Amino acid sequence: MATVSASKKRRSRGGTLTLDEAKKLGTELLSSRAHLNHAPALLALLSPTAPFDVALEALISLQSFFVPLIPSIPSASAAATAGDAGSDPELVLGAWLRQRFDELVAALVELSVSPHSDDAIRDVALDALMDFVKLGKDGKFQSAIYHKFLYAVVHAADPIDTLLELLGSKYFKYTDVCYFTYTSLDKIANSLGSKTTGSGKDAMQNGNDGSENRSSIFVHNIYNLLAHVPSMDFQKESSFDMWSTVGLSSKGEKDSSKDTSTYVKKKLKLKFTKAWLSFLKLPLPLDVYKEVLASIHQNVIPSMSNPSILCDFLTRSYDIGGVISVMALSGLFILMTQHGLEYPKFYEKLYALLTPAVFMAKHRSVFLQLLDTCLKSSYLPAYLAAAFAKRLSRLALSVPPAGALIIIALIHNLLRRHPSVNFLVHWEVDESDSNATGEASQSKKIGADPFNNNEADPAKSGAMRSSLWEIDTLRHHYSPAVSRFVASLEEDLTVRAKTTEMKITDFSSGSYATVFRDEVRRRIKQVPLAFYRTTPTSLFLGSDFPGWTFGGQHNSTVETIVEGNGKIEVVGASDSTPSKSFNFELKGLCEETVISVTTNIRWEVCGLGLSRYLVHPKEHKLDVSSASRANRVILVHTGYRPLTPISCSLRGSNCQLSCSGANGGWTLKEYPSCPLESGLIMKFMLHILSIFCCLWSCALGQNISVRPSVVNIGALFPFDSTIGRVAKVAIAAAVNDINKDPSVLRGTKLLVQMQDTNYSGFIGIVQALQFMEKDTIAIIGPQSSVVAHVISHVANELQVPLMSFAATDPTLTPLQYPFFVRTVHSDQFQMASVASLIDYYGWKMVTAVYIDDDYGRNGISSLDDELAKRRLKILYKAAIRPGAKKSEMAAVLVKAAMMESRVFVLHAHDDSGIDVFSLAYNLSMTSGGYVWIATDWLTAYLDSAPRLQNELLSTMQGVLTLRQHTENTNRKKTLVSQWSKLVKEDSGSSGSLLNSYGLYAYDTVWMLAHGLDAFFNSGGNISFSPDPRLRAVAGGALNLDALSVFDEGMLLLEKIRKVNFMGATGPVKLDSDGNLIQPAYDIVNIIGSGLRTIGYWSNYSGLSIVSPETLYKKPYNVSANQELHAAIWPGETVTRPRGWVFPNNGNELRIGVPNRVSYRQFVSVDNQTGTVGGFCIDVFAAAINLLQYPVTYRFIPFGNGRENPSYTELISRIVTNEFDAVVGDVAIVTNRTKVVDFTQPYVGSGLVILTAVKTQSSNGWAFLQPFTIRMWSVTGIFFLIIGTVIWLLEHRINDEFRGPPVKQVITVFWFSFSTLFFAHREDTRSTLGRFVIIIWLFVVLIIQSSYTASLTSILTVQQLTSPITGIDDLIASDEPIGFQVGSFAENYLVHELGVSPSRLKALGTPDEYKTALDLGPRKGGVVAIVDERPYVELFLLQHDKVAIVGAEFTKSGWGFAFPRDSPLAVDLSTAILALSENGDLQRIHDKWLSNGPSPQSTADLEPAERLRVQSFSALFLICGVACLAALAIHGCILVQQYSLHVASLPRDAVATGPDGAISRSRRSSIRAFLSFADRRETQCLKGGSCKDPAALGGSGSGSGTSSSSGVSSFTSSNASMSR
Repeated sequence: MATVSASKKRRSRGGTLTLDEAKKLGTELLSSRAHLNHAPALLALLSPTAPFDVALEALISLQSFFVPLIPSIPSASAAATAGDAGSDPELVLGAWLRQRFDELVAALVELSVSPHSDDAIRDVALDALMDFVKLGKDGKFQSAIYHKFLYAVVHAADPIDTLLELLGSKYFKYTDVCYFTYTSLDKIANSLGSKTTGSGKDAMQNGNDGSENRSSIFVHNIYNLLAHVPSMDFQKESSFDMWSTVGLSSKGEKDSSKDTSTYVKKKLKLKFTKAWLSFLKLPLPLDVYKEVLASIHQNVIPSMSNPSILCDFLTRSYDIGGVISVMALSGLFILMTQHGLEYPKFYEKLYALLTPAVFMAKHRSVFLQLLDTCLKSSYLPAYLAAAFAKRLSRLALSVPPAGALIIIALIHNLLRRHPSVNFLVHWEVDESDSNATGEASQSKKIGADPFNNNEADPAKSGAMRSSLWEIDTLRHHYSPAVSRFVASLEEDLTVRAKTTEMKITDFSSGSYATVFRDEVRRRIKQVPLAFYRTTPTSLFLGSDFPGWTFGGQHNSTVETIVEGNGKIEVVGASDSTPSKSFNFELKGLCEETVISVTTNIRWEVCGLGLSRYLVHPKEHKLDVSSASRANRVILVHTGYRPLTPISCSLRGSNCQLSCSGANGGWTLKEYPSCPLESGLIMKFMLHILSIFCCLWSCALGQNISVRPSVVNIGALFPFDSTIGRVAKVAIAAAVNDINKDPSVLRGTKLLVQMQDTNYSGFIGIVQALQFMEKDTIAIIGPQSSVVAHVISHVANELQVPLMSFAATDPTLTPLQYPFFVRTVHSDQFQMASVASLIDYYGWKMVTAVYIDDDYGRNGISSLDDELAKRRLKILYKAAIRPGAKKSEMAAVLVKAAMMESRVFVLHAHDDSGIDVFSLAYNLSMTSGGYVWIATDWLTAYLDSAPRLQNELLSTMQGVLTLRQHTENTNRKKTLVSQWSKLVKEDSGSSGSLLNSYGLYAYDTVWMLAHGLDAFFNSGGNISFSPDPRLRAVAGGALNLDALSVFDEGMLLLEKIRKVNFMGATGPVKLDSDGNLIQPAYDIVNIIGSGLRTIGYWSNYSGLSIVSPETLYKKPYNVSANQELHAAIWPGETVTRPRGWVFPNNGNELRIGVPNRVSYRQFVSVDNQTGTVGGFCIDVFAAAINLLQYPVTYRFIPFGNGRENPSYTELISRIVTNEFDAVVGDVAIVTNRTKVVDFTQPYVGSGLVILTAVKTQSSNGWAFLQPFTIRMWSVTGIFFLIIGTVIWLLEHRINDEFRGPPVKQVITVFWFSFSTLFFAHREDTRSTLGRFVIIIWLFVVLIIQSSYTASLTSILTVQQLTSPITGIDDLIASDEPIGFQVGSFAENYLVHELGVSPSRLKALGTPDEYKTALDLGPRKGGVVAIVDERPYVELFLLQHDKVAIVGAEFTKSGWGFAFPRDSPLAVDLSTAILALSENGDLQRIHDKWLSNGPSPQSTADLEPAERLRVQSFSALFLICGVACLAALAIHGCILVQQYSLHVASLPRDAVATGPDGAISRSRRSSIRAFLSFADRRETQCLKGGSCKDPAALGGSGSGSGTSSSSGVSSFTSSNASMSR
């Protein structure tokens, strides 16, 4: 019965062991073989439904038990044999352990795979399982265990996503795990495939057969496993991490000959191929089938040993049709192009895939790109190209607009690649051919298309006899984008040599949304603002005054000024606009000027001082003898409708006017004045009114400007430079576009005169002065920053804006040069991007190679500033003289190569920069380990070059360069598409391609045009005035008087700075500092024969792989997007170069080491041999050996050898460049980190207090030590309080608490204090009393237990005492303090803690430490020593009766010191961390600092903590509240009883007053109540009343008894409550 009870106690509600019992079983199992039977009990706890803590404890115990036994556990076959034999106990035990181990493995597999397992227990179970896999016999990978696990994973019916994430993040990074994963999946897939029938395959793919659901789940699991195994790049040489010790070897020992990279790759490829082939043979569900086809060309084919074996799978998939064929095309294309697969009917199948559905498919982008690639071959037959073109054009009629755009691009590429099918654009049916034969005539009907769209065979489709009429119908497509694209296609086909192929990637991802978005964002060049075609010149129209007659009024005037001979065509009047007049102003003498007016309205000619009326049919000639008297001819409408047209001409030297009509001559009648109707009077009055209004507006400050017909501007740059060749074409194109656009300058022509500076700054200055002499209002240029500095002074003086698209010198600021307008990004932003690039890759110093002119010097100066912001620096500035020879450049590069930095920033011009790269290549400075970063001059040169020479690019492999980022705007697209035509028109451009500077030059002209338009709108006029300051220097042949000041140049400058428009480069707008907004650069990597953009930089988001215009739409965040694509560095490596080496000057590192006298275990110097050793030296040597490069150094002792040196002075030698580093026991403190850099600490350190200690003996009053005085007092007071409360509650009902007063006082004391030691003798009867006693006994129990424990500790544990307990006591005392010579402790005590220097005593050796502590402060010693923990711990190992007191009051460590920003400090820090992780640091520590008895810690010196009131405050509070509550309840009951008692007495027993009311004094009432309270409660119950006359407070005469049943019953009930 007892056993059953104990069993029930040991079991919880679920029947499993409790946590404590599981721990006990695990401990016993690990302690002895006698408890092996605990293993099955613990195995029973490994269940997914078991409590987490219990299962975790059982798992850990079993893992700890089996891990050491794994090598000795027999195999399964050996265990079965031993179990059958049963002879040898050891064999039987081994067989039993094998069974239990297999059960453990099965349990771990279940815990890992089961969905009911907790995530934490699943993680631990998986780790334990993989540990068993790793810890096989002789280090072999336990593939059998791993196969069981994968088998369970594949056959899991529940989702396994969490488990796959664990496997992928933890174990699939190991090569051997991936290898055996492929091996097991191959076996599982083969076994699963053998169970699946052909019908099952169809069922799985269709997903209709419920019986195949489990097999479908298994296939999903296999695919998920294969997909989570990371694909490996077998083309690169890389090391393979192994989970097991022997890797992929099947033997017990590691075979180093087979553990090569080639061997591993070969085996891994083989297993990868087998696993995927076995998987692809399974009946794949449709969703898995699609996923495999979507990724097979990227994740499977590149890693297979022989990808050609996938041809059956891919061709079978390609033959299915529909979406499956589209998705299979990628893999099939790779096999055909890279692995020699021949597929005869490939194009027929591809032709069949062209249906409208393919343009709505999910993977249409990849398919359409592959389609374009497949049709690129020049060997494609003409009938096949025609069939595809015709099939695509027919599809264009039914697909969405986005699909139509793709089709147009595809057909465009087909026609360009295959000129033999260009006849499809325009095909005419020859009637003679149609009449030749009967069948031919039947098939070629006018209006009938011979193309058969339903024919599957392209050869039989009839495409060669058809035409692309469908493309012509797209001209009228409802989508403007499609109609415009068709028009551009037609234009491109007419000039085939000037166009390039369309990029299908630009269209393949289009949709309705993208087409609509592009159309909405499209900028409309001209928007009609009114219904009239010309600008009104009068204030009112005829419709504004109904009832008035305006017969002669003309609403609109077209005015043209003609100089010399010429011909003017005016077409404007019509029936709908009959009220017009045409004014022709004729200047100068004309021999023959023809004025042709085409109209159907009668006109009147007024002018030359007379009026003429045209009358049919006679011709009349008018002789004009004085051109100065009247030179204006006005044709005025008279309201009649004659025949048309009218032709008027001025002939002869006297300009005779003759007019004639198309159907006969006309007569010009003379009148003394124009026969205008009366309405003209009103017109005249309105003109006067308009003049008055204009004058009034002038009075209000509004200027009226007259736009000139032509505005002259100048342009300065070298025509034959990289930028100049492109800028010349771009500026001409911009001028042409502006003059064609009437909405910009509104009739004013822009005329740009370009001058070639021919690379000469002097010529540029002269040409600028020539422009100023010709009253030029603005100058575009110069290209050179050197010339810009000089010309800007002239521009400031003459107030002519100077707009440069290429002068990037950051010192050209508006503060010094207000009239200099930079229309390109300043080098300040470019250098910021370079600095961000250097900081991103972690380089600390660079070498700057630059041209020594304003452009180069100021750019590198800006780079220096940007690097300083990031705590980086330019180590060496290699300046190259402008125009230097190659020999001079080579000398500069050789000197730079001897420096420490291997990161070179090249800021030069294109001609000198190319030479630098060529020389660097010859000097092997572009090989591995070097880094070259070129500014945007390099991309400008490469982008504009028509052909990139391989020899040139070979000198720049791996170079990073920048390109000014420009958005892909519509204006840019237009300019790019027209560039070849523009270049051909300009004979001096040498076929240069468009670069970013050309785009900025184009936008510069547009910026000036918008500024001029705003200038004229604001009333600006072009006028010049002499500069009065030039008169003072006038004279000589320079003709300075010709230079004049642009009067309103400041207004034009203001308007230019406020320009805001969308240009070819993006938004064009200047900020408050005069810089273009949104500066951004492309980060370009030169690889092979081309350029590759690896990211972008902008001052808004920093480095990013997302284009800046996209990031500008997001919230500002610089730190979130610091990312670049991988770069290929010089030497064709993707590993980031270190960026520095030791200077190649033959010097060794000068390393200073302290020549210590004490504690030489850390650093010791042999003065005779000069050798250096010790713990610190060994750590440094071990860290140096881990570096990937050699470091030569020599140790230089520092100190006199008689005393420890000053470490502060030692560190200062690095600052003075006497030492290159300091190695030793150097503490890392704040003052030192301000001047040098330290490595990662290799030893933890901090200041501690060392003092002498002695044993403390106990005395006779030791029993009082557990409690403080306050604790004793509070405890005693509560004893009295509890006794008093119990007495009050028990007095009326308990005889034990009644009697004489002395007895009751003794009872109170006795009762309360007896509870401390034993049960009290007195019985408590009231409920409230028992409640208080229970709480008090609990408090007493806690106090008694705490007291016993504390007293036991005081009497049994040895206590050590010291006069100093911590740093506060040490500071407060006046005793002397010791410190080590040379330590920073002296400075810390004096300056940080405020200790008087007179109290400090320097100690040099451990013996001096011991002597000073033994003597103590009174005998000339010290009370304590403040030193670093490593020294103190070493001292404690050799001396006793001393200990560390208090806590460590500073936290620091020891490190090696190097100069600021030294890269060697970073590499050594990494090496020190590696030493710590691999255990070498601990081994070095054990070598020099041998283990001994552990030093006395602070805990040994601290006295036992005395118990305080605060520790029991909550208990006392609870007890006090209970007492108060009990007394309050008891008082209420007592008052109620007393009230009922008084009410139950007879009236004659109560003293009454004159009015009959009860009368008693307050004192008598209190006395009566107290008497009632003191009386035993049973006395009041006997006989029904309490006989006590004094209780009523009467006069004292008489007494009576009164009782009532009601009062008795009430009293009885209350008595029962009290009990």
